[in-house]
Amino acid sequence: MGIFSKGKERYLNSVEWLSKNSIHLSEPAECTPQEFEFLRHIVKDKRIVWLGENGHNIREHNMMKSKIIEFLHKEMNFTVLAFESGLAECYSANELKEEFTDEDFLKNAVYSLWATKENLSLFQLMKKSDLSLIGIDINPSSNRDLFVKFVQQLSPVVSEDMIEKIEYRELLAI
Repeated sequence: MGIFSKGKERYLNSVEWLSKNSIHLSEPAECTPQEFEFLRHIVKDKRIVWLGENGHNIREHNMMKSKIIEFLHKEMNFTVLAFESGLAECYSANELKEEFTDEDFLKNAVYSLWATKENLSLFQLMKKSDLSLIGIDINPSSNRDLFVKFVQQLSPVVSEDMIEKIEYRELLAI
């Protein structure tokens, strides 16, 4: 029985440490920006903040991360949001965001598992502020035609020949 009591003691010590060293927040739906003030001290001189996850598409995690990102942008002047989604789609959607409804901006930019109502507020924030979207995945994430549409708008600065080559390569990727 000694082996089990040692494990229980370690468990209880871990729970006690976690309780003493955690910052308790309200439920995601009720959480307010003021509750993230503790981040000012933690993030004060950082350029990059990574918000991980322990599973995909957990509603409460998406809600809380959206609120944290909004705080970091509005209160601490972070201006770039990197999503685990396609490089080309996020960049293109960000450049074309004024042409989209909020929902279409969300759906055209990121993998479908991130295109949830809990993340919609982030895309609304990006449309009305200087918060920019970038992708960090080399795989296509959403609308493959989006990059071609973006490139076609570059015709004043990019030759037609180059645009045709990009369109051809994108079609091959499909």
